[in-house]
Amino acid sequence: MLALQEQVWPLISKGQLKPLLFKTFDLEDAHLAHEFLTHGEHVGKLVLIVKRQNRKGFLL
Repeated sequence: MLALQEQVWPLISKGQLKPLLFKTFDLEDAHLAHEFLTHGEHVGKLVLIVKRQNRKGFLL
């Protein structure tokens, strides 16, 4: 864990090391993301996108 803090986190904070994003899903489709994950055929991160609404109800 110490090696991670000393060697990896500084690279991430400098933007020299970035996570590999494989696919994004809307939060409403989390069940599809979970199903996709169970197949284990991806390399990288799956991301759930949370949509927010402003005070007038418009999506941001």
